[in-house]
Amino acid sequence: MRFVAIAVSLVLAAMRTEAWSWWGSKDTVQEKAALCPEPQDIFPCVCSNFSVLSMKMDCSEVLDEGELARVFSAFFPIKAFDKLTISHNQFLTTLPDGVFGEVSFTNIYVTGGVLESVGEAALTSSFITAERLMFNNNQISNFPFHILSNFSKLTSISLAYNNLNELPDLSSDSLENLYINNNLLGNVAASTFTGTPAISVIYLQETNLQEIIPGTFSNLAHLNTVYLFRNSLTKVPALAVEFSSDQGSVYLSLNNITKVAPNAFPGLTGGKVEVQLNELTELPEEVWRPLLEDGVNITPWGNPLVCGCDIAWLLNTSFIAQIDPVFTTCEDGRKLALLDPADYADC
Repeated sequence: MRFVAIAVSLVLAAMRTEAWSWWGSKDTVQEKAALCPEPQDIFPCVCSNFSVLSMKMDCSEVLDEGELARVFSAFFPIKAFDKLTISHNQFLTTLPDGVFGEVSFTNIYVTGGVLESVGEAALTSSFITAERLMFNNNQISNFPFHILSNFSKLTSISLAYNNLNELPDLSSDSLENLYINNNLLGNVAASTFTGTPAISVIYLQETNLQEIIPGTFSNLAHLNTVYLFRNSLTKVPALAVEFSSDQGSVYLSLNNITKVAPNAFPGLTGGKVEVQLNELTELPEEVWRPLLEDGVNITPWGNPLVCGCDIAWLLNTSFIAQIDPVFTTCEDGRKLALLDPADYADC
């Protein structure tokens, strides 16, 4: 019995050691706290952590740029942080150059505030660590897009809901997701995404986009989804959005589109094209049959479809199931899926 008791005691001791250890060292509450700067040195920012790999800083309560710079001039035992949060701050209008000192972050979230500009050297300390930058819901009118090429791991950047009025040519070998929606950009040049070979998802909805220049979304091997709804588009030209992979999606609802050109979405196989709530009056065979044959789903509901001879080719085919048969109606209210092919015998 004594042998059993000793064995149990050893097991419990091992379990306690495991529970209080991290990366091979004994961990105590005091040691975990020691990973952070002294609380009084970084006030009003707050440092928290579960381990050396999950260091977090919340600076939502800073009163100005000077206070933020003072915080990051303090002594930091660990300079590599997982996340910086500055949320709903109503004082910080700029991130000046060098404001974070030598402290780096994997994720930077400055959201819901009054931030107007970001210095071109403000994020230098995170060039080799940052994976996600989120600056949405601010008042940014000036952002140094040219520094994106300096980020070696950056996969996602969001500048949605700001005051940007232009989007320059971008350059990043790693960027996959771009959120630039809800800015009054007006137009996007054909060369904007040429330097983003890894781009997969582009959010450009509600940017007052007037036109799609052919080739803007071409030669992007990983492009999967493009959001263009709630803009001012009237036409979709040939080579509007080109895909190199299956199951892509294009969202074009709530524009003023009257015409979609043949070969507007080359390479699209499967996936969907959303064109609901526009001004389309016809569904020409040369435009839509190739897409339907490649398994693409179409949503033409909410358009003033005349349902003349232009849709005769579509009736009594399996393609009907791919065009949202429940909601798609003609201008006079008849459901497209219920039209009688015999009524189109003379077409």
